[in-house]
Amino acid sequence: MKKLATSFVLILGLSFTSFASETTPKANLTKSENPWEVFKEVVYTYKTSNVDFMYTSKAEQEAFLNAAAEMKGRILEHADLSFADEKIKRIDHAVTVFKYLWEIKEDIQLENEELELIEIPAVN
Repeated sequence: MKKLATSFVLILGLSFTSFASETTPKANLTKSENPWEVFKEVVYTYKTSNVDFMYTSKAEQEAFLNAAAEMKGRILEHADLSFADEKIKRIDHAVTVFKYLWEIKEDIQLENEELELIEIPAVN
């Protein structure tokens, strides 16, 4: 199951390539910013640094989720229906994948804390 989830995540990472353009490294996402910039920063971090992405703080995660909701609202207000549906699907897709990854990170950390370390004897 973990191999399937890993494959799924890798494939999704490729699909996000066109979703975010080049930006500066991760900034403080908790401050009030353009929702597109907040959203794009998290996608950029996902594409460039798995470690930084997985250790996104709760505040940054909330800022991302709020930005995604605000973007969806703005798209619905200003776009024709066919264009809006496609963009909203892509936003929902990113939110679903990122929330899943952040949730399994916590599960993986709990599993690692419960593991017993075993010393391997030296071979002469």
